Amino acid sequence: MFRSLVLFCLVPLILTADTDDIVQDGFCQGAGKNFEIFGLQLFRELSKTTKENIFISPASISMALSMATLGASQRTLSQLLQVLNVTSIDDINCRSASILSTTARMADDKIIQIHLANRIYIEEQFHLREEFIERLEQIYLTTIKSVRFSSKTQTINEVNHWIEEQTNKLIKNMLNERTIDPDTVMLIINCIYFK
Repeated sequence: MFRSLVLFCLVPLILTADTDDIVQDGFCQGAGKNFEIFGLQLFRELSKTTKENIFISPASISMALSMATLGASQRTLSQLLQVLNVTSIDDINCRSASILSTTARMADDKIIQIHLANRIYIEEQFHLREEFIERLEQIYLTTIKSVRFSSKTQTINEVNHWIEEQTNKLIKNMLNERTIDPDTVMLIINCIYFK
């Protein structure tokens, strides 16, 4: 259990440690702390369900949920903000952009390697609002890919291949046949490679 907790804490600390220089005039102050609180709450809830070791990435989960806030409104937006323990989309977007900027600066580091990637897979018959796409690309450096979820095996293979590429072949076959069902219209994916 202790080993899982150490791994759980390490990545969020690295991702939030170097972002203070990006925070200006108090803008988005506290959002990093809110992400840490979110991660601890998530770990606490998940640990109630099993006695096994748990390895999760609160940074990945919060990044994916943060991307979802850009397309949410009213009640759904309020619920997402509450889960993420923040009061505004601006705080989330600022901190997420800071984290992505920090990881980009660390890309050439010889001691610590970290790569963060975001992608949204959307059912090809659905169309996202242009403003949503622009904000995803600008803030989260997200790519958007249209797929046919009815072609389950092809879509699963495509997503798994992308995840494998983004994680330097460390995560293989993340999705399986149970991941996608007939009602699936979108997958929000965040990958973190850390060495």
